[in-house]
Amino acid sequence: DWIEHWGHDFNTLAWRSDVLSRRLISWISFLPGLAPEISADQHSRIMRSVSRQCRFLSVNAPIVRDGYPRLHAMIALSYAAICLSGREKNIRQASHDLDRELERQILPDGGHISRNPYILVELLADLIPLRDAFGAAGVYPPTKLIASLDRMAGAVLFFTHGNEELGNFNGTQTVEPGLLKTILGTMG
Repeated sequence: DWIEHWGHDFNTLAWRSDVLSRRLISWISFLPGLAPEISADQHSRIMRSVSRQCRFLSVNAPIVRDGYPRLHAMIALSYAAICLSGREKNIRQASHDLDRELERQILPDGGHISRNPYILVELLADLIPLRDAFGAAGVYPPTKLIASLDRMAGAVLFFTHGNEELGNFNGTQTVEPGLLKTILGTMG
């Protein structure tokens, strides 16, 4: 339905970089589970759309708004490079771009440059599975990814109250119950 209604109209909210990044990560993550349920024609249409979205994001990534939106775009492009066949040649560039943004945006204390602890939770929820995807593909993850994950997990732990809720400051949002515990347990 999305492909039919929004797949070709680049001037809509659906193609804004933050929306596009989230959609790519979601589609790439859930497509393997959908594959047995859809026809070959549907799969082909989805993959063409994913490729179009990846190209669009690749071209626009350098001008994506600085901060979390740009880092999230690099994460989405890394997912595409590591998980989609035919994009293997992009792994080196995607890894380099992701490393550069992680180094720039994740501070030595593990905090994000925005100083919003919720962004760390969002990043960890995307970066932990990405780290695992690199491993499953037999590709060593970007060097800054591993170090950043450890520092971010430490910062999230620091910002987590005894009731397992994230400290509420600098734009922090309510975190889904159990998400902090899951993320920190995955890092443990």
